[in-house]
Amino acid sequence: MTLMPMRHLIFLIHCRTGPIIPQLAVDLFQEGSTTAVYQFIPSGSTTGQASVGGVATGTYLVAVKSGKYLQRVGVVTVTSGDNTVDVEELLAGDSNNDNTETLEDFSILAASFNLELGEASYNPSADFNGDGAVTLEDFSLLASNFNVEGEAP
Repeated sequence: MTLMPMRHLIFLIHCRTGPIIPQLAVDLFQEGSTTAVYQFIPSGSTTGQASVGGVATGTYLVAVKSGKYLQRVGVVTVTSGDNTVDVEELLAGDSNNDNTETLEDFSILAASFNLELGEASYNPSADFNGDGAVTLEDFSLLASNFNVEGEAP
């Protein structure tokens, strides 16, 4: 019996709101395909890292998405052992998690504006910087990416 070497992908996640990305969706595609060959939901760490294992060697398109952020897509070649994937900055402002920042996202933010965690109409989907309040900083994050669409594989 031949043992296959372990292959891990270690994602380095960047975002303007800090290194904490609570949960990611990571999909790997064969180039030219729109069907994911691997799908993972790893938890991000406080250092902005997440890892997955059990990926066959080869070259893939990798799509990374987190709830309030737009999706990023890149290319990774997986070899034996640990493979580091440096993900470009995830752009904040996707309140409704549809991978596009539009008036719908602004409406969600407006409904929670100047509210804090624990108040009746506070919506954590509009708290892009994760500080427990929907403020001008959150509005600024949304405005800086307004009418931007997340990348597609």
